[in-house]
Amino acid sequence: MDSSMISAFVGAITGGLIALLGVFWTHHLSTKATIKSNREEEREFLISIQDDISCLSHIYNQSVGKNLEALDKNEGAFLNYIAAQDYFAFYHGNITELKKVKSFYIRIQINHTYTLIKSLLDSWAINSKLNSDYEESIKYQSEETQNRHKKLVNEYAEPLREIHDQVLLRINQLNKLIDHELNTKYLKDGSNLRIYKAILIITLCLLIAA
Repeated sequence: MDSSMISAFVGAITGGLIALLGVFWTHHLSTKATIKSNREEEREFLISIQDDISCLSHIYNQSVGKNLEALDKNEGAFLNYIAAQDYFAFYHGNITELKKVKSFYIRIQINHTYTLIKSLLDSWAINSKLNSDYEESIKYQSEETQNRHKKLVNEYAEPLREIHDQVLLRINQLNKLIDHELNTKYLKDGSNLRIYKAILIITLCLLIAA
C-alpha cells in the first residue's frame, strides 16, 4: 500500500473520529443542560413542598396544636377547631408536578404526609362536633346526658393526640428526607456527566493516536 493510500485511510479515520467527537460533545452538552433543568425544577418543587407543609404546620400549631399539647394526658380536648381555609390549595394545584420528583419513595412520602394532615383535620372536626354536643347538653339536657357527652370528649382525646403526634413526626421525617435529597442531588447528577466526559477523553486519545 503506497503512502497516498495510507494518508487517505488515516485521513478518513481522523475525519470519522472528529465527527464522532462532535456528536459526543453535542450530546454531552445537551444532556448536561437537560439534567440541570430537570434538577432545578425538582429542587424548586421540593422546596415549595417544604415551605407549604411548614406553613400549614405553623398555622395549625398557632390555632390549636399548641393548646392540645398543653393539656394534661387524661384531659379531654374541649376545643373547637374546623379548618376555615383550604389547607391543600398548593397540593391540589400542583399534584401533577409530583412527576418531577425522581424518587418514588419521596413521592409516596409526600402523598402520605398530606393524607395524614387531612386525617388530622378530619379528627378535629369530629372532636369539635363532640364538644359542641357537650356544650349544647349543658344548656338544655340532664346532668346524666351532659356526663355522657363529656365522657365522649374525654375518650376521643387519646386518638386525637395520636394523629397529632403522627403528623408532627411525619412532617419532621419528610423535611429530613427532602433535605438529604437536595444535599446529594448534585453528586448524583455529576456521576452521569462523568461518564460522558470519560467517553470524550477516550475518543480524543484515539484521535491523537490516529
